[in-house]
Amino acid sequence: MDEWTYTIRPFQGSLVRYRDNSNKRFLKKNSSIPYRIHENLLVCDKPFLARKSELSPWKKNLDEISQLQSYYSTALKIGINHFALLRFYSALKVPIFETTEQALTAISYLPNEKENYIKTCLIRTIVAAKLSKSFSKNGVIFIGASLPLGQMHAWIMENQNNPDKFDRNWINYHPLLALY
Repeated sequence: MDEWTYTIRPFQGSLVRYRDNSNKRFLKKNSSIPYRIHENLLVCDKPFLARKSELSPWKKNLDEISQLQSYYSTALKIGINHFALLRFYSALKVPIFETTEQALTAISYLPNEKENYIKTCLIRTIVAAKLSKSFSKNGVIFIGASLPLGQMHAWIMENQNNPDKFDRNWINYHPLLALY
């Protein structure tokens, strides 16, 4: 019996659906997943296991916000149509914030971010990963899909927790791609 299989093209970032009659699973029993991905993926499968967030203090710092605005604007210019370039951009780390939660909180203060919150999830996660010290040690960006609808969403998991206190949508998406 044919089944639908979903994947994300790693260079284009687009969701692809195709018929798979091979009955193969994505992961072989002998394949190994890095521990960081594995522990956070378990929480994506069972969100009730998510750890409570320890709120890390962050005071509005105009210098940090102006730097953040510059990096965010650059990421927006690259845009989701250039997914491979956006991934490369995120790999060039500039640790401004101690934690990913601080970075995501600061991003929420940017103009128009609250209105475009759903549309800019990939940009937000890429920039937070780029600017956070803790992401480099513990974080994973997941890009997933709501399979019946074909909609996509990007979110960060770090230490079995979603550090974005405004993102409650992540539990509705099945992770298909992990970036760390």
